[in-house]
Amino acid sequence: MIKLHRALAEVQSEIDNAATAQAQLRRRVDTELLTVEIREHATASQASGIKRAVDDFGDDFLHGVAMLITFVASTIPFAVAGICGYLVWRRVRVRAGRRRAKPVPDRR
Repeated sequence: MIKLHRALAEVQSEIDNAATAQAQLRRRVDTELLTVEIREHATASQASGIKRAVDDFGDDFLHGVAMLITFVASTIPFAVAGICGYLVWRRVRVRAGRRRAKPVPDRR
């Protein structure tokens, strides 16, 4: 009975080892799976290029407008900061000019 129990434990251990090895191999296969899709894109004539350009015009135009909006939106903070900096600089210059322009009272 003990020999049978040992043999059963040994077989169970081999089954567990094989299952572990199988799981590791499946993980390797899953991580190394690569899907490749190849399409042939050939133009028959220049007319098809023009047709494609006309078809893409709307998307390209909208993409350009979206990029312009993004540019304007991203430059607004810099423009506001520049205007505020200019106004502060101008106020400092005006006050400095007034101090220089004041005549010094003659104390006699």
